[in-house]
Amino acid sequence: MPADSFSAYHGYVATSLARDMNAYVQHSTRILERSTERDHQGNPPVITTADKKMTYELRIKVTILAAVYVEALANLYLAFKLNEDQLSAIDRTDILQKWVALPSLFLPGYKFPKSRIFREDRGAPLTAVAMHWRLDC
Repeated sequence: MPADSFSAYHGYVATSLARDMNAYVQHSTRILERSTERDHQGNPPVITTADKKMTYELRIKVTILAAVYVEALANLYLAFKLNEDQLSAIDRTDILQKWVALPSLFLPGYKFPKSRIFREDRGAPLTAVAMHWRLDC
């Protein structure tokens, strides 16, 4: 498999992540700078609905793109480490289970936090990121 057949995807995800992370930092900086302002009565500024909406939209983009990027890099690594049958078996594994169990195959002593809070609160968003890209062997 040629090296350039998968590197462009990773570059696109990284570029998108960097762009949206930069937008989030700029937006957050603007909000923080405004929070120190006061009106003539000494009241802090009101955070508008539009600002809240933008904050949440940018957070969602950054979170999803970061998860997609991590998943793509993990799949790239696995494509080099595993044979076709192993990779096929892993592809049918739930994404959260991949993140919990797979690293221990390559890193002795690795323990992923398996708290109840993690499974309940973060399992659904991780499952939603199942749109990851995988190298077809």
